[in-house]
Amino acid sequence: MNRLIVALALSVAVQLTAATLPTVEGETLAGTKLSLPLALKGRTALLVIGFTKDSQKQSEAWTKRLKTDLPALDTWSIVDLEDAPRLIRPMIMKAMRSATPKPRQDHFLILTKGGKPLKLATSAANNDDAYLVLLDAEGNITWQTHGPVSDAAIAPLRQRVP
Repeated sequence: MNRLIVALALSVAVQLTAATLPTVEGETLAGTKLSLPLALKGRTALLVIGFTKDSQKQSEAWTKRLKTDLPALDTWSIVDLEDAPRLIRPMIMKAMRSATPKPRQDHFLILTKGGKPLKLATSAANNDDAYLVLLDAEGNITWQTHGPVSDAAIAPLRQRVP
């Protein structure tokens, strides 16, 4: 009986400490409205998140490298425009749409609200970095990093992806 109680307590403790991605809603460059992590339920996915314009170079470098090194990985680009003035958001989105190949636009999510919980979940201290979050099939964060792409940064990801 005591073992059962200890096992149950440990199970609850593990579930309470498992970080999950907060719910964020946005629109893809293809025009589809999505809610994450719900839209990714049942599959492993990697999110490459940019919180500022200055994070764009790192985010693009990560996406390009992942396309080459881990092509089967379901990779999503997320850009948080919450802090951008509303007046210029359509211009920013138009520029991103024209710079993104059509097949990739349905995996490119634009957030205009709800970015603050995402910053907390990623522990975003330097908003100019690219933030990467690996989600399991249940939406739990199983790995994360931030900064420029490098062999040292991608090695732990390779170990976690089937």
